[in-house]
Amino acid sequence: MKIFTSTVVMLFCVVSVWAQLPKVRYTDTLAYNARLTPDAAVTNAWNWFDNHTKHPVDAQEAKMRNEQGIFKGVGAFQYVSKVTSGNEYSKGTIFYVVALRIHEGDKQYSYEITNFTHQARVSLNALTTADKYPYRVEGDKMWHNMVWKDIKQQVDQHAKELVESLNAAMLAPSVVTQAKKGPVVIVVNN
Repeated sequence: MKIFTSTVVMLFCVVSVWAQLPKVRYTDTLAYNARLTPDAAVTNAWNWFDNHTKHPVDAQEAKMRNEQGIFKGVGAFQYVSKVTSGNEYSKGTIFYVVALRIHEGDKQYSYEITNFTHQARVSLNALTTADKYPYRVEGDKMWHNMVWKDIKQQVDQHAKELVESLNAAMLAPSVVTQAKKGPVVIVVNN
């Protein structure tokens, strides 16, 4: 019973500390192409979103997308460590959540890219703003710190590329598009 109680207390402490660490997050509110109608802005946003995330389309999401211009989904990219030792253990996938909202009246959109999580044979878990690997280590602490730094650099590069492509999509004029999961939308704004 003593071991069980100690394990529960230790697990609670680890989860409490982990929950308090600030997560890596990219967010901003920007203006979209002023010539776009609100419907065209939503179409541009949806086309970008549909190409960059995996997302369950259910009735609630479709309603939010059509009525409020809100999208939320999961993105991912393959992580290959630049740290030469132990590469086969850290090679894996970085998952993240993308939220995108169109503010029609202000001709603005906002995005948030967060909850980056590394999954591999040796997963480094949720990314935080900590400079060094903040979780308990069973193995080589120096290796974990080097991989942590490399993951954060690759996440930063990937997030910047995502934001650049989103900005380009939201500044572009809308054209005739065929949505993957919907009807043909015809909007012409030059």
